[in-house]
Amino acid sequence: LIVTGNADVPGSLQALRTETLTFQGHVDFTGGSFVQATSSVILSGTAPQWFKADGKSFCQLSVLNTSAPVVFADAVSATNVFNVGGSIVFSNDLAVAATLDTRRGAVAFKGAVSARNLVHDGGALGFTGTVTALSFLSWAGDLTFNSAVTVSEFGCWGEGVTMVFAAGANYTITNLQLHGSSTNRIVLRSSLPGTRWNLKVPVWSCVASVDVQDSDASGGTEIVPILSTNSGNNTNWNFGSSANWRIWTGASSGNFTNAANWNPAGVPDAASLLLIERSGPNAPVLSSPATVLEVVVGGPTTAQFTINQPLTVLQNMTVLTNAFITHGANASTPVNWMDITVGGSLMNRGIIDVTGKGYGPGQGPGRGTRSVGDDPGRGSSGGHGGEGGRASDNTPNPPVRGGQSYGSITQPVTLGSGGGWGHYDPQVCWGGGAIRLSVTGSVDNIGKIVANGAPGPGVGAYGMYSGGGSGGSIYIVCDNLGGSGAISANGGWVNANYPGSGGGGRIAVYCVTRTHAGNITAYAG
Repeated sequence: LIVTGNADVPGSLQALRTETLTFQGHVDFTGGSFVQATSSVILSGTAPQWFKADGKSFCQLSVLNTSAPVVFADAVSATNVFNVGGSIVFSNDLAVAATLDTRRGAVAFKGAVSARNLVHDGGALGFTGTVTALSFLSWAGDLTFNSAVTVSEFGCWGEGVTMVFAAGANYTITNLQLHGSSTNRIVLRSSLPGTRWNLKVPVWSCVASVDVQDSDASGGTEIVPILSTNSGNNTNWNFGSSANWRIWTGASSGNFTNAANWNPAGVPDAASLLLIERSGPNAPVLSSPATVLEVVVGGPTTAQFTINQPLTVLQNMTVLTNAFITHGANASTPVNWMDITVGGSLMNRGIIDVTGKGYGPGQGPGRGTRSVGDDPGRGSSGGHGGEGGRASDNTPNPPVRGGQSYGSITQPVTLGSGGGWGHYDPQVCWGGGAIRLSVTGSVDNIGKIVANGAPGPGVGAYGMYSGGGSGGSIYIVCDNLGGSGAISANGGWVNANYPGSGGGGRIAVYCVTRTHAGNITAYAG
């Protein structure tokens, strides 16, 4: 349904499934009824539009009007709200059951705002009323808060963003991530200079490259910002070590121990506080054992860190949302693996992933083999924690068994084995890599820790008919295992009839307490 003029809906309007209702003029639901089903309501005019919901609820509500302001005249309730339009005003309360996603144009929220997830990537947002959300993630655009905010996860990676907080108001954020850049910091200010705004972070924070003034954070844990500016009148912010961090630039190479790749220049040592906020022209690769004081990986853009040799972190290691940590690939012999020792705690909100970094195709103690007989031959899959899947060709020949199981159940450190070769090159069925984490404090895994085998491709793909690689190893020792992120060493699956799927890998976790609520799996593919 497309309405090019104004739409008055005093009667009954019923959506049955996923219909789209597009309005290019004003919309008024006063006195009518609306059954939303899973429909989409789109405002896509080129002149100013106003929208009156009159208590109706909507499923998907989208603003695509990029030419003129859109005003919502009364309270709005929807499952999802999506804005890629221009200027918007929500004159009353806004309740979003799932996601409020605004990516363009200034938006003014005059009433209270509640959402499960709030995503912001462009255009200034102004909040007159309270804000309540499970997560609030922002990448670009200034933010102004004139009332209290209660958010479980608040993250901002907007370089040069300014946030203004109402003087005397309370801001409760369970977990806080703020990350500008060393040359373009996030600015935090009070609406009334000299009068503090109250910040409570009860659980965890990672703050880098910010400029803070008039913030009283005494209601929560101490905030220790990295490479940040104390502009005065701040409480429970510890700027003491802020200037002592080195930032990865990758200006010369990917060599982690090359002094020219860090700013200020210097070889990382046991006194080094290291920030890898972006990969730079060359992502860092650790190729020899190293000991440092503290490491933070992640920032405004994706940051990758390849750890091929033992890394010892004397204090804490933090892996942020935009971080990806892995080790290099192997072939016929173990050369690269991940071995991290942390004297404090490890917070992982990103991805630690060594999928397909184990033994190469047809390599390893549990390697798969290729079926005999008429081509095209199929590869059986690698084994590790369990045997790999069998493979057969389209003949009376007996199936070829998958690779054998091997490695330690109690202290798994072995790489996963590759699947058997298929008929078509290139072969892609590597086993999973190996991850060892020895942490004195807690391991909080909000992200993923993965050592899966690589899948064998399906019909029509390169490497067709090769078997899947087996899962690798994950070995964790810590005080408490927390978080809700997945931990897996699954075998590689195969999307074809005859090759076998990879055997599961091995996982061992030793902890004094466990509050972890995520899945831990070492399944066959």
